[in-house]
Amino acid sequence: MYVFLAILSFLIISSACYGQSNWHVVPSLSISEAYNSNIFSNETDVHDYITRTGADIALLYNGSNMGLRGSYLAEYNTYAKHSEENIITHDLGINANLNRWFGNLLKGGELIIREDFTYTPDLRDYYFSYERDGIDPLSNYGIRRERSDTYMNAAQLNSLIPLTNRFNLSLSYSNLMTDNEAPELQDSVSNTAGFGFKYLFPKDTIYSDVSASMIRVGINDAFSYSFTPGLRHSFSENLILDINAGVVEYEPEVGDRQITSRSNLMLTKLSRRHSFNGGYTRSLNTVIGISDTPTIADLFYFNMTNVHSLNLNSNIGGNYAVNKSLDRSIDEEVDTTSYNISGGLSYTINKWLRCSFTVSHFEQESDTTAASDISRDQVILAFSGTLF
Repeated sequence: MYVFLAILSFLIISSACYGQSNWHVVPSLSISEAYNSNIFSNETDVHDYITRTGADIALLYNGSNMGLRGSYLAEYNTYAKHSEENIITHDLGINANLNRWFGNLLKGGELIIREDFTYTPDLRDYYFSYERDGIDPLSNYGIRRERSDTYMNAAQLNSLIPLTNRFNLSLSYSNLMTDNEAPELQDSVSNTAGFGFKYLFPKDTIYSDVSASMIRVGINDAFSYSFTPGLRHSFSENLILDINAGVVEYEPEVGDRQITSRSNLMLTKLSRRHSFNGGYTRSLNTVIGISDTPTIADLFYFNMTNVHSLNLNSNIGGNYAVNKSLDRSIDEEVDTTSYNISGGLSYTINKWLRCSFTVSHFEQESDTTAASDISRDQVILAFSGTLF
């Protein structure tokens, strides 16, 4: 939570915060009823009905130097047939846009800080998002493990420094920590620092990224290094193709180093009423928790949203993921394949009340004990209301 505290410190010492009434606090309540055909995420296929009651507080600030968006959600999950599994989950997201402040120091400069936190027994197997590589920082890259209380915290800092009108330097740092209560799952923490260069053409951007990571999984330390050049092409203002490919080297403290490829292909189409995001990414997965060595995660994904009217939206998303151990000689080799498909409707009843309906199906085949064969269906009906 140190990034969040740093942002608060910045706001406190900034005199502009006191002189402007740009703060907005938006509290809301939510309630949902869900059917889950496999609540333990294993081969037993135990089903249950889950009632979730949540309280959400959103904090918004838009000042002369920065923009801040923060949200904290606490949900009480009650199980109709398995009350011993009742739990309160926590989700926190913070995004500080310091572009205006940084731009005053360095013309055209950009600086964004982000932190995400979750505490849940059901770590997300995959997120559909518009983040880089199509993966949210708290994603588990397509692997669903057996039910276990898990704490994850991800902090990111990204900066852009213009060197000329077309040539930019990018800097980044991220920290990802995963803490699992189940003794058979591995805790992990990684720190990654990187830099790159971007050259802007009228419709194209050529870029390169170089990064180094210090990774600890369980009691084992390792380092990884990567180099990835890429191209971003704009077919139009609303249609963008991003493609890159490179190499990543993994050096464990004990054992042989491993070298493999990494790549990403993402197509994004945005319009006033429709949006689409889809592609393929190949990356190193060190957050799975089921092994002390990383896997290579190959992910195919898509996400589509549609605005049907002022009140009605729909979305559909899917992914197919393959995770295989980078070191194929280890005893507990990971070889896991999964796919997920989901769709939903969101309807605004009035300015303070919204409802949504979501269905999803997840299927996983695995030869790893902590991530067994899984088939799971979910149906969720949710209502959320803003208090004022």
